Amino acid sequence: MPMEDARFDILKERLEQLEWPSVYMFKFIVPVDKEGEVARIFGDEKVSYKYSEKGKFVSLTSKILIYTEGDVIDIYKKAAQIEGVIAL
Repeated sequence: MPMEDARFDILKERLEQLEWPSVYMFKFIVPVDKEGEVARIFGDEKVSYKYSEKGKFVSLTSKILIYTEGDVIDIYKKAAQIEGVIAL
């Protein structure tokens, strides 16, 4: 099993401990030129932005209603495909 799949398995186990549906907070840090790619993951949901001191990176945060742990993992998998993304 690839390391990436194992990472999501661990996350899934932790998420299964929570009650769904629930509001879940996502936070990603990316180079500024990738912020649109991350924002698109959230569609019409509200996203807040905080830029680094030198303006090279941006933190994107979104709190959204999620219905299952699988929905959380889907968002993380989409974000993982974006070059330079860091998930917090």
